[in-house]
Amino acid sequence: MSDTFTEYRKYPSVEHAQSFLDLLEDNEIEYHVEKTAPSFDVTFAQNQLGEDIVIKLKAFDFERANELLEKVAIESYNIIEKDYYLFEFTDEELMDIIARPYEWNLFDYQLAQQILKERGKSIPVELTTALKRSKIEELEKTESSPVPWIWAGYILSLVGGLLGFFIGWHLLASNKVLPNGKRIKTYDSATQLHGKRIMIIGGFCIIIWLIIRLTITFYI
Repeated sequence: MSDTFTEYRKYPSVEHAQSFLDLLEDNEIEYHVEKTAPSFDVTFAQNQLGEDIVIKLKAFDFERANELLEKVAIESYNIIEKDYYLFEFTDEELMDIIARPYEWNLFDYQLAQQILKERGKSIPVELTTALKRSKIEELEKTESSPVPWIWAGYILSLVGGLLGFFIGWHLLASNKVLPNGKRIKTYDSATQLHGKRIMIIGGFCIIIWLIIRLTITFYI
């Protein structure tokens, strides 16, 4: 597995991230911290405002970091106020959290199990492991881009627009990082092929339009 640093978690500020950074240092886990403004998402699907503190870990440390956070969540259970919102969840709602662990923070995921245990409905370790594995397999599936965005990429590339070229690049090169540190392509092979074609068309058309523009300027 790669020993390069990969995005593990984002925080709105250094102050919010500090306790986690202290946890990593106490357990001698290497990390990198970056302060970045979210990049512009050409599909507008995840575009956000503001800045984030991005904590990056080596992929093989992801599981260890997850285990540490789960341990902290368990230890925090005994001191949490009973008016915390999860205590009002039904058994079915708590089970839904356990069935989708990577859509919730680790504290809520662990607390849901503790609440069910207090209610006499303990969840076998084998079940939680199977649910996690199932969710990873689901996240590993690539997706296809909305057809209108593919058409927009072709059209904007044909008219020499840089936005069309970048739509193609996004469809071809976009990656996502799974909770276990594995990096995979966001889009399926068919969508990536569209992205490659859009980039080629866009690059060619941009060059043609630049030549035309320079020629007109020269003769004027």
